[in-house]
Amino acid sequence: MIEITFPCEYKSLPSLPECYLSGDITTFTSFIFSGSTVTITTNSDYLYGGVNVTIMNVLNPDFGTTDGFVITTSYDGVTLDVTDTTSLLGRTLSTTPKPNAITYLGMLFDPKNEGETSDYNFTFLPLDEIDTTMEIMLGFPYQFDELLGDTINCAATNGLLGPISCTVSNRWVTVTGFADYLPNKQNPVTIMVYGGTNPNSDSINSGQFQVATLVAGSSSLVDYNSASGTLQSTVAPG
Repeated sequence: MIEITFPCEYKSLPSLPECYLSGDITTFTSFIFSGSTVTITTNSDYLYGGVNVTIMNVLNPDFGTTDGFVITTSYDGVTLDVTDTTSLLGRTLSTTPKPNAITYLGMLFDPKNEGETSDYNFTFLPLDEIDTTMEIMLGFPYQFDELLGDTINCAATNGLLGPISCTVSNRWVTVTGFADYLPNKQNPVTIMVYGGTNPNSDSINSGQFQVATLVAGSSSLVDYNSASGTLQSTVAPG
């Protein structure tokens, strides 16, 4: 069993977290948040090497540096290892100021039938200039496959100039290759993403699409909108 206790700066943790294990342990039987602690019950033996725990959709704390995370491992009620709480080295997280807001102007996808290959149209207006050192990130809801579909392509149909290209990782489309763009209400950015596969309509159709800009290689967003359209697929055609 692995327990991870988040520091007090985390005010809101997901009740139904999406999570992954990688490294020497990759499977588990349960993953439960209770208060500030997540408890992972694994179902395979640990031999050697590292274990990576990824928890999705955790709301970052306010700007600053947190107190320390605490990790405990146990077996059959007996504690095996626990974080050295006498040192904060490697146990804190530092956040940057909140990004500026992207204005969401529309998100359409067609067709909307479950299991069908669809095209997704994102239209938005960033607050800040997007220059050639930056990337545009388009986030898809968790109901989608991590790679979205077999072959994903994209094109700028308004606002951006240049032969853009895109890559996909963990439901995020990273767009690069554009010329500098100055925000203009009469000329917003529209990006088409082609080739995604719509999720099943019997899944919870409440996931949000997201749009972000950031400097390439950075983990701090410049502009961001976490609610750039809602997923709502329909049943497959007869």
